[in-house]
Amino acid sequence: MASKIRYSIYVIRLKEDVLKHKKFREANPNYIEGKPCAYVGETELTPEERFKEHRTGFRKNGLKWHNTYVKNYGKWLCRKQFEKENKKGIFSKAIAKKLEVKKAEQLRAKGWAVWYN
Repeated sequence: MASKIRYSIYVIRLKEDVLKHKKFREANPNYIEGKPCAYVGETELTPEERFKEHRTGFRKNGLKWHNTYVKNYGKWLCRKQFEKENKKGIFSKAIAKKLEVKKAEQLRAKGWAVWYN
């Protein structure tokens, strides 16, 4: 039986200050200076709810449930970058994860600096 849970992918624009982190820079060797920095994720929540969790440093059962880059450098949701995928409907975590990776790779191919898990 198919899950009734609906998943989403999302893209969060990050402040360029995130580039001061060596780990972030090393993950993006083809970054083109002046292009956006972003975080790409997938969630069972709406993109808006998930962004709020990241920004507030949400913890679930005592465990970190946010990305530190988003908490410290998150600016806004880049809706244009994910609305098309979400409108089609994503009904499994596995598909959402594949779309997350695909979106991150597409943005990196455009010269963006991108972090995803």
